[in-house]
Amino acid sequence: MWIALLVTGIVYLGYWIVQRIRVKPLNPPVKVIIGLDAPPPASFFVKDAKESEKIDFYHKATWLRVKSKDSIAVQVEIDRILAHIDRSTQARQPISEKWVFTTVEEWILVSSYDLPSPEDEQGSQQLKQLLQVLSSIWGEAHYFAYYRTVHYYAWAKAVDGHLIRAYAYISGKEDPLWEEGRLTPEEIQLELDFRDTGRMLEWEDPIEEEQYYTPDEQSVKMIAAAWRATSEQSVL
Repeated sequence: MWIALLVTGIVYLGYWIVQRIRVKPLNPPVKVIIGLDAPPPASFFVKDAKESEKIDFYHKATWLRVKSKDSIAVQVEIDRILAHIDRSTQARQPISEKWVFTTVEEWILVSSYDLPSPEDEQGSQQLKQLLQVLSSIWGEAHYFAYYRTVHYYAWAKAVDGHLIRAYAYISGKEDPLWEEGRLTPEEIQLELDFRDTGRMLEWEDPIEEEQYYTPDEQSVKMIAAAWRATSEQSVL
């Protein structure tokens, strides 16, 4: 009898633990919103601009998202941080100074090709520093990017001055370009776990692996929407 009670107790304890650690679905379900989770088309910003002055976000996009309504303050702080980075490290690529700041609800999207890129250790550390400083001021900052031509996809999140999660992938590389932190609950819920990407077994089809086990543009937009949704829920 005591053995049966003990077994029953262990089963109920195991069930309780599973329920506690289970990742809860996003509520409401994640929905990608252009302007909040991805930059709008270039024509949205400057309708009368010359073709050479436009930024095409169709096949290639890179942007920050900062939890603030003061675009001027965010712009000033980004300029200050990047200037400090340029003084303390080797010079980055020449910048074109094409920056687009859009304010939507509680967020500011900063769209530009001149942001640091995690293509190497130095770029990763520069981007990490940028995100950490911005989040130390405004509480939360995100980075997202996709480039269809080379199959480059990336996302990163910093909260209160600390980098929580970063992931960057480019086709042809066995290891991620940049990976820090544990999978966030949103990545797990959306099945965006690509930690074994590139490590194929001999019998695996490389075409099938590329199609089903690597991130894509939709992955970037989905995690962008999910991180925004959970951040907004946390303050309700």
